[in-house]
Amino acid sequence: MLLDESSLSFEDLLADSKEEKIIDFSPETGKEADKLVDYQTASLIEQINDALAHALGPVVNIIAPEHIEAWTENGPPSTERLPEYVDMLATEISDQELLAEFLASTRNILR
Repeated sequence: MLLDESSLSFEDLLADSKEEKIIDFSPETGKEADKLVDYQTASLIEQINDALAHALGPVVNIIAPEHIEAWTENGPPSTERLPEYVDMLATEISDQELLAEFLASTRNILR
């Protein structure tokens, strides 16, 4: 997993069954960001963040939690809303080739 457990802890969630859990997406901000996330959504977020890491490298550890927080402020975290999260992350990629690769990867993830 590319994300630091303190910034986005999906490992415990992924290790459990398909239960829903409350996880803290971004404790470093000091804001309340606890959201109920199901196993499938958490797994897909992790895959999307891995695709972003492929495009941007370790800076994903800073960018992803910020976008997760903004994304969850606009509504509950759900599989149906993941394209919105992908669009938010895509704004961080200035290289058009890397952007195209990221979008292709995320399309495959969200199928």
